Amino acid sequence: MSMFRWLGKKLGHNQVDPETLELANLRLKDILDTHREWKEDLLNLLNNGDSQQIDLDWIKSDHYCTQGKWLYGPGQQFYRDFPEYKIALESHAEFHQSATHIVEAYQKGNKDIALGLLETTFRHASNKNQQDLARLLSAVNNKLA
Repeated sequence: MSMFRWLGKKLGHNQVDPETLELANLRLKDILDTHREWKEDLLNLLNNGDSQQIDLDWIKSDHYCTQGKWLYGPGQQFYRDFPEYKIALESHAEFHQSATHIVEAYQKGNKDIALGLLETTFRHASNKNQQDLARLLSAVNNKLA
């Protein structure tokens, strides 16, 4: 089931428009697209790249990306009292941690380990991050309804 169908069911709608679904100026579709790009960028690094061009401090921090800026800005301002906010914050940090482990393994010359992490730990962290953000959106919507 797609994230948007799942969320539509949670929100009591048959269809959710991914282009307009947002929470305090954060569009869920943008986050889903960004996560797909993270995986593509990491895979490109592992297959073709130069790890010296990677800013590991940027990857480690969960404050700099679009979702991080939102979580520590408007998300925190408006939704910090929601238990789902805290869960989304934690899973976002885990997502960055998993990406960091991939790059570190690659930089140490362990490409096979890095590829394995991309397909296991990173995939799980990415899926959980997206689901937890969608759960936050659902919780906020339910409270406002």
